[in-house]
Amino acid sequence: MAVPLRELLHPTLLFLAGWVGLEIGCGLDLRVLRRAAFIPFLNQAIAALVAIAAVFAAAYAAARLVPGVPSPMPAALLVLAGVCIAGPALPGGGASLTRGASRSGFWNPSASAALAALLAAAGSALAPWPVLETLIPVWDVELVLEVESLLGRLLWAVGVGCVAGLIADLVTKDDFSPIGLLPPLAAVVLIATGIAGAVGLETLLVAAVAGFWLINATLRRLDILHVLERGAAMPRLLVPFLAGWIVGGSATVVGVDSGVFGLTLALVLLLRPAARILVRRLVQLGLGAARRRSDPVTAALFQIDELGILLAALLTRLLEPAAGIGALAAVLVAMWCLGVAARAWEQREAGRGREAPASA
Repeated sequence: MAVPLRELLHPTLLFLAGWVGLEIGCGLDLRVLRRAAFIPFLNQAIAALVAIAAVFAAAYAAARLVPGVPSPMPAALLVLAGVCIAGPALPGGGASLTRGASRSGFWNPSASAALAALLAAAGSALAPWPVLETLIPVWDVELVLEVESLLGRLLWAVGVGCVAGLIADLVTKDDFSPIGLLPPLAAVVLIATGIAGAVGLETLLVAAVAGFWLINATLRRLDILHVLERGAAMPRLLVPFLAGWIVGGSATVVGVDSGVFGLTLALVLLLRPAARILVRRLVQLGLGAARRRSDPVTAALFQIDELGILLAALLTRLLEPAAGIGALAAVLVAMWCLGVAARAWEQREAGRGREAPASA
């Protein structure tokens, strides 16, 4: 019997999601967050609330007014809101929370990626929980695990993430390891994501909690951040490739829901720039002209990276096969469109920068 393409690529996507989640958690260093400015965090928190409200309102309005659009699922809408607000897992290139954004990498933490992972975890927890039945061969005892409440599932994810973070801290303590830090970290992520995927926990949240534990408990913080920064190219290259492979291979088998594709594409193209740019402008409007001048808009604010695609890949599990493939394809198309818009924005800003000295 042929195995569906999505099932073949699922373990690889789980591992990549775990690695991105580890980057998100390691970016939330409490020693750095103590110096964080309040306004950027307020921008990102309000953007998350606006995105949730706008996605739910638009989806329910489209279901009532547009023929062929299916009734929306709250779980999928939470994940879609996460796509609209998701920032880079490595936040050095995006909007930072720290004062003095000239420093790069993890010294400029961002809350948008963590908020997106939390929304994805909440949406995933609303989905049906798989009953895990394990037969212990030594005692011939069957263990059944099933959790009903949303809070209980999120607490399970936090608990598994804490255990994974503790193990990651233990395996990276050796200063004289001949193999370096990358293989032990990858092994912990692989095991943790495998367990999380088996019991229905959201991989991004589990790995983010593990990264948060690791970066705040370890004595080798700079070494770990350096390893993660070097390994960031792996999900950045593989996630779009695997997502496109899933869409191309599954579209001929299960088809593509055109209604879900159109609705998802419209929501992402409209709400992502609005949530990440318009909201921060409205917040800055009440802070005075000086603050508005000191916080420019960059193209990185509305580009979609590997985190947004991983969130969209979660929709293939929450929705019907054709609808999930349509949503993932829409996010890939939106990624290309917003990338073109970002390139045009950068060229426009570069042209303004060249004109300013000439006019002076």
